Amino acid sequence: MARRKLEAALAASQSLEDDSELVERIPFTSLETVQRLPLGGAKYASSGMYSLQYSPDTRHLLVGFGDGSLQMFSAEGVFESQLRHGGPKSKALPMTAIVFHPKEGVDGVFFAVSSDGKVVKGSVNQSADTMALSEVANEHPNQTMTMDFNSDGRLFATGGSDKAIRLYDTNTCKLKYTYQGTDVILPDNEHIEASQSARVGRRVFALKFRPNDANVWVTAGWDDVVKIWDARTSSGVIRSISGPHIAAAGIDIKDDMILTASWRQTECLQLFDIDSGKKIRDVAFPAPPSGQYLYCCQFCEDDIVIAGGSGTRDLKAINHVTGEVVGVVDTGFPVGVIDSIGGGKFIAIGGTAPELVIARLS
Repeated sequence: MARRKLEAALAASQSLEDDSELVERIPFTSLETVQRLPLGGAKYASSGMYSLQYSPDTRHLLVGFGDGSLQMFSAEGVFESQLRHGGPKSKALPMTAIVFHPKEGVDGVFFAVSSDGKVVKGSVNQSADTMALSEVANEHPNQTMTMDFNSDGRLFATGGSDKAIRLYDTNTCKLKYTYQGTDVILPDNEHIEASQSARVGRRVFALKFRPNDANVWVTAGWDDVVKIWDARTSSGVIRSISGPHIAAAGIDIKDDMILTASWRQTECLQLFDIDSGKKIRDVAFPAPPSGQYLYCCQFCEDDIVIAGGSGTRDLKAINHVTGEVVGVVDTGFPVGVIDSIGGGKFIAIGGTAPELVIARLS
């Protein structure tokens, strides 16, 4: 994802400014809970968290709720300010994705989408009295579920309920191209060529740009197909991977690997090669016989991935090479959204409960 590149660049810059002797980082070997922050209020108990993301400078955490409200916390989970108030319960629509700009994110600039089809822009560095979110696009009646920037920040793409993938120019926020969806659901093959699968068949829940290629992104959702797209092609889709059933932010990309978290009973956490579409391995996710049912996943450092869902009501950190479970955070509620910063230095965990959990790898 684009933010990860900016985060790495900021970390490298900080290292160069540090006059102390460079010390080799000790690999992560455990997972621990930093704090559990009750949010309070009946509206949070009913609306839950639908999105969250750390700022690239690691100073802030933005959290989007089911009533459309947006709050800012410190990296450690201390409440800082209310950036957007939620609507009346009868008209409440979730803030479904928050993404910091890969270049301007250092200045606090972020975009967010909600299921009423709105795309908004804001900055965490504005003072509380001047804070405002400006609407830059409106996809109504599409329920926009996901968005991401490409690596240079010049493009962003969205996906949602109408199965279309929309590609925008970030500078003007004008729509560049719409890849329309289809009502045709593909057969359950291990690998499907792009010519057979040029369009999305059901609701899109996850979209990520490839960090090392500004023209390539990946989508997934209810049609049980992960699609790899390229803006330089006429159809858009260049490769499809059949199998993963994604029901939230259940994909991530690092180097040449795609990580998927499927909402189903077994074989939920999987790694695929983005260039060939072939499965690298299943990553064992310990769960009771009732099932895993994962919603979200992310890469961290030291071959560690984190994932959570409704089957185990926890977040697990797992070494995807050795299969070792590095640690578990027992949330007690279905984990719907996660984000990490510093490769796992801080991990934010949210879901249906009115509680924000902060954990860390150490």
